Amino acid sequence: MIFFTIVSRNYLAYALTLMQSLAAQHPHSRRYLALADGGADDPALADPLFELIPIQALDLPDFDAFVFRYDILELNTAIKPYVFRWLRRRHAQESLVYLDPDTYVLAPLDAVQQALERGALAVLTPHLNAPVSDDRHPGELAILSSGTYNLGFIALGPHAQTDDLIGWWADKLEFGCVADPAAGLFTDQKWMDLVPGLFPDVHILRDDGYNLAYWNLAQRRVTHEQGVWMANARPLVFVHFSGVDLDQPQLFSRHQDRYRAGSLGALRPLYEEYLGRLAANGHVRHRGRPYAFASFPDGEIISRPMRAVYRRYFDKGRAQAELQPLQMRRERYDEPCEELPQRADAPVTRLMYAAWRLRGDLHAAFDLGEREGREGFIRWYLRSAAREFGIAARHIEPVRAAFSQAGAGGGPAFDVHGDRRRAAGAFPHASALLLQLIDWSCRHRWALAAYSRLPASWRHRLRRRLERQAFVPTAPQPAAAPAPPAPPSAHDGLNLIGYARGEFGVAEILRNYAAVLQHAGIPFTVRNFEIGVASRQQDRRLEAFLDPRLPQDINLFCINADQMPVVHEHLGAQAFAGRYNIGCWFWELERFPQRWLGSFALVDEIWVLSQFVRDAVAACTGKPVHVIPLALQQPRVPPPPRHALGLPDDEFVILASFDFNSWITRKNPQAAVAAFRAAFPRERRDVRLVLKTINGQRLPQALRTLQEAIAGDERIELRDGFLDRDGMWALQACCDAYLSLHRSEGFGLGLAECMMLGKPVVATAYSGNMQFMDESTSCLVPYTLIAVGQDEYPDWRGQHWADPDIEAAARQLRRLADDPAHARRLGQAARLSLEQRFGAAASAAAIAARLAEIRRGLR
Repeated sequence: MIFFTIVSRNYLAYALTLMQSLAAQHPHSRRYLALADGGADDPALADPLFELIPIQALDLPDFDAFVFRYDILELNTAIKPYVFRWLRRRHAQESLVYLDPDTYVLAPLDAVQQALERGALAVLTPHLNAPVSDDRHPGELAILSSGTYNLGFIALGPHAQTDDLIGWWADKLEFGCVADPAAGLFTDQKWMDLVPGLFPDVHILRDDGYNLAYWNLAQRRVTHEQGVWMANARPLVFVHFSGVDLDQPQLFSRHQDRYRAGSLGALRPLYEEYLGRLAANGHVRHRGRPYAFASFPDGEIISRPMRAVYRRYFDKGRAQAELQPLQMRRERYDEPCEELPQRADAPVTRLMYAAWRLRGDLHAAFDLGEREGREGFIRWYLRSAAREFGIAARHIEPVRAAFSQAGAGGGPAFDVHGDRRRAAGAFPHASALLLQLIDWSCRHRWALAAYSRLPASWRHRLRRRLERQAFVPTAPQPAAAPAPPAPPSAHDGLNLIGYARGEFGVAEILRNYAAVLQHAGIPFTVRNFEIGVASRQQDRRLEAFLDPRLPQDINLFCINADQMPVVHEHLGAQAFAGRYNIGCWFWELERFPQRWLGSFALVDEIWVLSQFVRDAVAACTGKPVHVIPLALQQPRVPPPPRHALGLPDDEFVILASFDFNSWITRKNPQAAVAAFRAAFPRERRDVRLVLKTINGQRLPQALRTLQEAIAGDERIELRDGFLDRDGMWALQACCDAYLSLHRSEGFGLGLAECMMLGKPVVATAYSGNMQFMDESTSCLVPYTLIAVGQDEYPDWRGQHWADPDIEAAARQLRRLADDPAHARRLGQAARLSLEQRFGAAASAAAIAARLAEIRRGLR
């Protein structure tokens, strides 16, 4: 076997320690060090322990762009398949083994060699060989986010498909090697999850003696017997000391909170031996080596946000592509970000927005859709961006100047420290101190994280109240001049305004309306709005229709009532003035929230999807409220075979789906689990319940509770993560039935989509889904009304919703599984009913008729 590692010069002591341990266990194997850095002429790299591979030798595509788009961690992992390719060209008949530089080898890798000699294409080690039983970090959810297999080790044999695997991997890592768990990526590791399915002869090495590390130490008992290290009674072959820091040896690893040096037990002497070897190999000397790709030629640091902006706007394949990142004008990083409406008094640049996206604590602390959230984030940026991200002053000072001069046009003014200018003596002491405390938390990351754990509504309400008490404006703010009336319009279409790229229900409604308008030949444009959205925004189907000008004379806002003031603030009064404004609103309880009543002033009428919502909304206003039927879309491609989705052909598959952001108590998935178990005893193995969810990572406690509810039943499968529209259609088309034991729905899009696909649906017989369900088309579950519990849903006081009958649902599920003819008849009836009532023609006719009525009234 031929071994190699990848390292930048600051980590050279780790690589030297690895190479020494490898030389002791595999003295006759060749060893290589690939340098993800410049400085190949450094005398420290002229070591007989290894042969050097400079990064320039790897034939990376578009070298300058490649090393620019990635930070040092990402680059060290991104070049891995390229090093494999370089070695394959020179050692085509040999096995190649990669080890991270912070690995310590204690015994020969015999199990790896044997697997490769038996014809394995690749050998991988899972992060976990046994379940995690505590609540420490990292848990199983964190492991899922980073990847099933740890890529601190991988071996490839001289197999017929080795070059195919390397080529596929290199193609993915050219652009997809970012550390962005929210986007489903963690450097090179997540891609490797696909390899056992895509390629043959992949050997999963589950020997507990291989790849011992902080993430699996709790499941592997380490002992030292007669001079031999053991893990779960298996010889300990290598330890991955990931996250070890000589400056903080008591931590053991900075990536976890499960162990400290004092709690390592039998492993501690080996840990201390490893620290000693790092010190002896000159870690103190090497760690200060400069990274060749860390800065521009003039010395400005290339910060992580800058690399993110480059990838987003200027990388190869982008509309504004700049393949020479070191030569492009850096002012382009400071242009207004396209994801947010801009305000002159609170500017957010591309670089600022990238910094905000890179940090979860900033997301939670600063809602950029709220004035105080945006202003708070700008204060943080002015104070902390240079220190925490290394962002140069040239990208900060223009923001400071614009922010400090914001009062010139009558808006709120700010001094250079971020506090509002105030009249002398008009500063209540207690309020000022509290505001200073909040601002102090924004300067200290650990305090910022604590502050961000407060509910957003509490944070915003607290700051608004304190600022009202503490500050007096320098001068009265003049009232905004009324926007001139729009000229008479000859158009007969719509401006659709909403979350055009969002991957959640309200966004899908907007796209459905767009499809209907296109089908009917009604002119329309789309104005994308992303403020205040916690879910993913990557759907690109409406890109061709985006137009910020709002050229039509009727606006349709597919945005909920609570967000209408935010829309008004960010788009401005001119977006509303001179136009007829329609709100397409959604709500899931019988009484509309009193605190949303102010939104009626911003619209001329309201469209809803069900009579249930209409009853709630119409009770609060004299403005027109119309039920406009939704046009349900059909899949664009035929469904794949079940096995492509990991579903067996010989099981009755029941699908339930929901978004954790939509309040898990309302969606009531525990009832679905209970009904499934009541319908099918444990010994029945021909049934499966798939719980398809999104945004579980945002509510880890709710996700953990659901995981615990299904624990021990391998027939129940939880799949949390985003699918694109075609992927979700495929999953719906491959199921045998759909289950929704919701407490309340405004419409029930997932139920309707499955019915349109001819699937029998078992659902609570209450709320908006009764707009399209009855006994002839669905399996309706009886219920009793119960009070909404405290904090189970917004505006819960005095509200009621359904408690579905679990046993009745179980009987319905059992009949569907046992009587295929009944299930088939019910699905066909559902499809025919929805095609008639929710097809494109019915929706287009309703929209066209209503638009004609509106325009007659406007004449």
